[in-house]
Amino acid sequence: MYSMIKFGLLASLLSVSSTHATWFKCSATGSNYTQECLDVTQPPGFVKAMDCAKNFGCNSCDYYSAMSINATTRCCNLDDLSECTCPKKNTTSFVDAMFGPLTNGERSGGWCDEVSAACL
Repeated sequence: MYSMIKFGLLASLLSVSSTHATWFKCSATGSNYTQECLDVTQPPGFVKAMDCAKNFGCNSCDYYSAMSINATTRCCNLDDLSECTCPKKNTTSFVDAMFGPLTNGERSGGWCDEVSAACL
């Protein structure tokens, strides 16, 4: 019974997030973060919807920003990823997404650069 209720809630949230994308839009009004920081630190709407269903309540935009900024302290040092808890941290796709693709021996333009520029 519990899983049916959970599934129903998740289905409704996913329906809302796909038809009304602005439902998960964050605004800097009343936030501890700038709009630019909020924009680069929020997960996709479907992730927020699944999180809402899992917790029977939604986390705030500030929560996701704080979690993202916290992740930069653990996962944005390519020379030492020992503190990073992501199970994909040793894959090429993770490194490319976090640090940018390797071009002429350099990496730039990844998620870590975006968060650092916008939030730190």
